Amino acid sequence: MLFGRNYLASSLGYYSSPWTSQWHVKFGSLHANFPAPGINDILLLVFVVLAVRTIIYLFICSAAARALRCLPHEYRKISQEQVWLLMIPGLPYVWFYRVFPTISQGYQRYLAALGDNSYGDCGAWQAWAMCICCDATLVPWFTIPAYICYLVLLLNTVFNLSTLEDLRQRAAKTGSPNSGTVPT
Repeated sequence: MLFGRNYLASSLGYYSSPWTSQWHVKFGSLHANFPAPGINDILLLVFVVLAVRTIIYLFICSAAARALRCLPHEYRKISQEQVWLLMIPGLPYVWFYRVFPTISQGYQRYLAALGDNSYGDCGAWQAWAMCICCDATLVPWFTIPAYICYLVLLLNTVFNLSTLEDLRQRAAKTGSPNSGTVPT
């Protein structure tokens, strides 16, 4: 029988035949040294990946919500509750474009109203680059470099949000955002 149960069993190495012994000599046996993962192993891997993703996105969402909380209401385009939609798996590929560039634009408008344009675009280009790198992680050949760029830009964007938050708090206390040094 050419393509039957016996052929499949012999090709997987359940019992030996001249063809399978040549295969094992040429390519080695994978099933003997590396057994196939069971359903428990797969579920554990999925659980660990989702747990790590949840912790990372909790950190991201809390930083973005904190930056929005410090921004006056008239300069916001989104609410703090909308930031937490990033916790839904799959949605960040679209929702990053709505959250981070609009926070930067809100701070741009706020600083322009105070008459201070020394902080440029308030990290808007970083937010756009982070969004693009997040989407580039879906492209097979760019996955690893895109993840590296995405994580670097993500950390830089979160740091930029905390800097803008400090700037806003300083402006609220003194009336001028330039009283003190702000890391760039």
